[in-house]
Amino acid sequence: MNQTLDHSASEAKSETKDRILDAAEKLFAQVGFEAASLRQITAEAGVNLAAVNYHFQSKEQLAQAVMVRRLKPITKARLDLLDRVEREHPEGELPLEQVVEALLRPMILAHGSPSFGKLFGRMYTEPGESMRLRMRPALEETVTRFRAAFERALPASSVLDRTLGLHFMIGSAAHYLAAGSLLELIAGQTLEGLSFDRVIERLIRYTTAGLRSLAGEEKNA
Repeated sequence: MNQTLDHSASEAKSETKDRILDAAEKLFAQVGFEAASLRQITAEAGVNLAAVNYHFQSKEQLAQAVMVRRLKPITKARLDLLDRVEREHPEGELPLEQVVEALLRPMILAHGSPSFGKLFGRMYTEPGESMRLRMRPALEETVTRFRAAFERALPASSVLDRTLGLHFMIGSAAHYLAAGSLLELIAGQTLEGLSFDRVIERLIRYTTAGLRSLAGEEKNA
C-alpha cells in the first residue's frame, strides 16, 4: 500500500515538474528569459510559487533546466553523428560537409518542438550573458569535440577564421530557427516543399562555402 502511495506521489511530482517546464518554455520563447515572470509561469502551469521553488529553487535554475531538457537529446545526436564521421576517417582531414551536418542537422530537426526555434534563438541572441554563461556546462563537450573536428576539417585555417566562421554558421542556424516565418515574407510567395532536409542541405552548402572562403580554400572546394 505504501509503495503504491509513494509511486503515485512520485508521478504527481513528475507531472507538476513537467507542467512547469512546459509553461516556462512557452513563455521564455514568447517573451524572453528576462521578461517572463515566475507569476506568469505559475499561472500558465496552474501551480503555485512553492512548486517552482521546490523543483527548481530559482528562475535562473528553471531557465537552465528548460534549455538542458531540449539540448540534451540534440547533444547526443550531434556527438553520435560526429563519432561516426571520426570512425570513418580515423586519420587526416575530416570531410567538412559531414562535420557541419553533424553539428546542424540535430538542431534543425529539433525545430519540430513548437517553442524550440524561438527558445534557441533567444538563448543565442538575447542581450546579456547570463543565459549563455549558465548553459556553458551543458555545451562544453559539444564545443570541445567540434572545435577539434573543425580543426581537422580545415587544417589550413587560422583559429580566428575558424572561430568567426563557426560563429557565423551558428548565427545563421539560430536565425532560421527563431525567424523562419520571415522566409515567405522575403520570398513574397508561399514556398512549396520547404522540408527540414532541404533547409539542412542548403544551410550546409551555404556555411561550408563560407568556412572554406575564410580559410582561403574556396578554389579547392
